[in-house]
Amino acid sequence: MTENLQIDNLDRKILDIITKNARIPYLEVARECGVSGAAIHQRVQRLIRIGVIKGSEFKVDPVMVGFRTCAYIGVFLDHPGHYREVIKKFKDIPETLSTKSSAIGLWRHLILTAFIARHIAVKLKLEDKIKDKEPAQKKEK
Repeated sequence: MTENLQIDNLDRKILDIITKNARIPYLEVARECGVSGAAIHQRVQRLIRIGVIKGSEFKVDPVMVGFRTCAYIGVFLDHPGHYREVIKKFKDIPETLSTKSSAIGLWRHLILTAFIARHIAVKLKLEDKIKDKEPAQKKEK
């Protein structure tokens, strides 16, 4: 397990380069680092194996593919017992980008969810979907 702690200057340089451009060819990284492409490949594979590198991703510009509206909708929960149910329901909505939550006081929670849509009318439909998915709350007499 001490392998996790064995990150040297070459590893740091490799990480610096590939975090700026995850698609850069290993040979270019090798040239910048002054080592062989095989050495870079081995180092990167080791960094993946020990959990330093968790993966890479492609980022798509939502506007370029037709999504023009981003809406943030906040929901206050009066009872923390509804938390998991509400989060699951948000995640079931295809337009959900991300969901974050925060405790406010002892018994209240705020769930802030980002949605993306092609136009503002979809945001209004999302609000209706959310209202339909709200858990039934006990009415006080």
